Amino acid sequence: EVINQLKLETARLLSGMFNFDESQVYIDQLLAVFAEGQATPVYAQALFLKGQLLSMQGESMEASEYLLRARELARSLALKKLEADCLKNLGNSQTRLGNHVKALEAYREGLQLYRDLGDQGGESSTLNNLGTVHWDQGEYEQARSTLEQALAIYQQMGDLRGEAKALNNLGNVAADQ
Repeated sequence: EVINQLKLETARLLSGMFNFDESQVYIDQLLAVFAEGQATPVYAQALFLKGQLLSMQGESMEASEYLLRARELARSLALKKLEADCLKNLGNSQTRLGNHVKALEAYREGLQLYRDLGDQGGESSTLNNLGTVHWDQGEYEQARSTLEQALAIYQQMGDLRGEAKALNNLGNVAADQ
């Protein structure tokens, strides 16, 4: 189990450094170790990483499949943070596919989990994503309100990068109104 955890962390680090090919090797090794549907946190995280990696590579349909599997496993194991992360990334994939209704649904479910956990980083990021979907759909008041909520949390956390993203998105909404 320790070796699998180390492979998972290595895959996560490589992915964060945009070294997708090497990250993919470790993720595939992990997925091969576990039987389909095996209920372990490492397997759930490996499914999530695979989905996240595919999403970053523009493979949104396949990413959604892995993220849904990871979400269901995370839910069955009561891994609420992982479930919320799966939902946020699923929302991102669905947005890229143009499935705004599914994206909004995933973001809203993830948002509630982040709030239940007290995870302000996840909450603010998800609110920012929700706001951009509302903007894409021409729902400018809903977009503005949601983005302002994200901005307030980013400011409270001292997250300047997040604050800049929210302000940029608010500017886009204002320009389109």
